Amino acid sequence: MINQATTIYAGAGTTAVPFLKEDVGARVSGMGSAFTAVADDANLIFINPAGLDYITNCEIATMYNKSIIDTYYGFLGAVLPIESFTLGLSYLKYDGGDIEINYLDGTSKKVKAESDSVITFGFGSNFSEEFFSGFNAKIISSELGEKYSVSTVAGDLGLIFRPANDRISVGVSFLNLGGELKYSKASESLPMTIRSGIAYKVIDLKRHSLLLAFDTIKIKNEDMKFAIGSEYWFEKLLALRLGYKVSDSITFGLGLNAFKGQIDYSYVPMLEETTHKISFTMKFGSSELFDVAEKYYDKGMCNRAINYWSKIEKGEPEYAQAEKRINEAKGKYGKEQEEAGKLIKGRESATLFADLLQEWNREHPKTGVSPSQPLETGSIQPALQSEPTQYQIKPPKEKTNLAVAGFEGKNMTSADAAIVSDFLRTDLVKTEVFNVVDRGNMEKILAEAAFQQSGCTTSEYAVQIGKILNVQKVVTGSLSKLVGIYYININITDVETGKIIYADKAECPSPRDLSIAITNMAIKMAYQFSEK
Repeated sequence: MINQATTIYAGAGTTAVPFLKEDVGARVSGMGSAFTAVADDANLIFINPAGLDYITNCEIATMYNKSIIDTYYGFLGAVLPIESFTLGLSYLKYDGGDIEINYLDGTSKKVKAESDSVITFGFGSNFSEEFFSGFNAKIISSELGEKYSVSTVAGDLGLIFRPANDRISVGVSFLNLGGELKYSKASESLPMTIRSGIAYKVIDLKRHSLLLAFDTIKIKNEDMKFAIGSEYWFEKLLALRLGYKVSDSITFGLGLNAFKGQIDYSYVPMLEETTHKISFTMKFGSSELFDVAEKYYDKGMCNRAINYWSKIEKGEPEYAQAEKRINEAKGKYGKEQEEAGKLIKGRESATLFADLLQEWNREHPKTGVSPSQPLETGSIQPALQSEPTQYQIKPPKEKTNLAVAGFEGKNMTSADAAIVSDFLRTDLVKTEVFNVVDRGNMEKILAEAAFQQSGCTTSEYAVQIGKILNVQKVVTGSLSKLVGIYYININITDVETGKIIYADKAECPSPRDLSIAITNMAIKMAYQFSEK
């Protein structure tokens, strides 16, 4: 430690507070310091602050490290998510041990060789679902030999690209920017560091996962280093870690989820002495998939929330609720997620229905086209024109009570099919021809009757729903895809007779045409039941 205490006189090529170059957190060191793109717990504060807004629950992390001879350092950090952003706060303390000073008069005195501390204030946010950013403001204090006390301020910046499926992450951070420490007549700059990294989840299952990470680390006045790390979680209970810093050392680590938190341990063999690190992260709030998805949804990360909800398997208590939330999220944000369809980026405009209906009445005041005759997808022109007849949509004196059941998905997900049925339900309401049962009320009534919607399209199924909901007509339908073409089929069943009284279909060459096709189908249905 005497060497550390006297480095301030070593001249060019040295940096102050060298402990800032050390890994904070046993999990980080267990992975060989390959953590720039991982950055998903409170230990990220000293690695990459961009990961702050990825954390959904409050966390408090602590660490203690006994190092060479009698030196040690400890860490205490906290992360506080707040809807659209996340705050971080940490305190890092380093003790360089004692040295004995012998005076000429024969007396001696023990003093602290070096005592340093860093207080960090962090802020993280996301400017899209995939891009995260963050910065830290640091107050750094250092005391040498209980004689020279100095302080300065510095900052960190970080960026992370992490798609909504969470499989891959790319990160970069710039640490210890600005500031220098001046001891008496000598001054030293901070160990400015540039880190970059990539991480990939090779296995991403509910109870098992394997993460691989690679980092480059460039510290001022030092050669670039490379770090490789891996982490395997078994049953979400036990983690095994292995890391390697090129030209440095192999590292090992363990993790255990217990006591409402995570205990981490790392073993780092060194030439002088082996280093053991132990850290504990307390996590507040639920880490269940459904609850994590809800928190991402509240942060405005719709696609990431859908990804977590979709991991809930059939048979689990929250499966039905997760499916419902997926439908709601897709309906609200119109994001294209599923591989089979990439369905609906958004309706063409907020006035799509009104525009089409107005155009319909303007262009076809007198036509012979049947309302059941399919329109050309993506167009409001009729497929056939003949002798003129009166053709206007007028609300009837007595509206028909009608319910739209969830559509069946064929080669499509049930979530995508549900979006199409939601669009049809909305457009039928706008025609003012029907009394349409609200989906929320419909699901509540069916749940109370212990009736499970299955997406079935048979007339028997429609009659069952209709009797429970006390409506006159029930719309059932399906959404399918074949050789790149989307097909919509709908039937209207009379609940009293059990007969299908109306049917229609549409073909769509692309997801964007689905919205227009649904609106056209709603207009034709409305005409069928309108005042003639």
